[in-house]
Amino acid sequence: MGQSARTLLGRHWPAGGLALVAGAYRLLVQALGVLPGDRWLLLTVQGWRAPWLDRAALAITLVGWWPVSSALAVLLFAGLLLTRRRRYALMAALIPVAVVAGYGLKLLVHRPRPDLLVIGPAAGGFSFPSLHALFAVLFGGVLMLLAQDLVARRRLRWTLQGLIVLLAAGVGASRVYLGVHWPSDVLGGYLLGILWVLEWRWLRERLPRGVVAKADGPPVGVV
Repeated sequence: MGQSARTLLGRHWPAGGLALVAGAYRLLVQALGVLPGDRWLLLTVQGWRAPWLDRAALAITLVGWWPVSSALAVLLFAGLLLTRRRRYALMAALIPVAVVAGYGLKLLVHRPRPDLLVIGPAAGGFSFPSLHALFAVLFGGVLMLLAQDLVARRRLRWTLQGLIVLLAAGVGASRVYLGVHWPSDVLGGYLLGILWVLEWRWLRERLPRGVVAKADGPPVGVV
């Protein structure tokens, strides 16, 4: 095996591993329908019901609702393009592509949604994977990579990235709490989102330094 092939495998093993997990996960969903622990975990989360949690879940789940998620993706793309962060603008432009691919997987797996809706409108379509969770990881992943490059202060960078992770986790948890997704749907959306973000990160690192500097323009980061 040549050096270039070894380098390629070395760079891609996390994404390749996640691809295998996602494929195996899909087969399990098709074979079993409700995966072990799915119903128990969903009912456990719904057992935490409280008026303030109802309001919080209904609010945070809007992040993945297609009119809101579309607006967020467009604003992110435009902001990155205007600040000449073209590599990241490309990542933002690919978010809809990844979501459409996730929707294609929904049609392929054909998994029914839970019959345990507790609050809010019923969701249509199929259940696996959660596109809300997928979008949260894609959107948050671009922001995390951007923070990694722009925010020099470690504590501030970790704080921002931690808040992004909490937001993505909250979106997924809200889908289970509301009863419109099985926990394994959310996990599948997370895995697929992480796969895309890892690939974007790999592609970002492949650009020569001169091309990167030209593509991204002058630094505008927080130091």
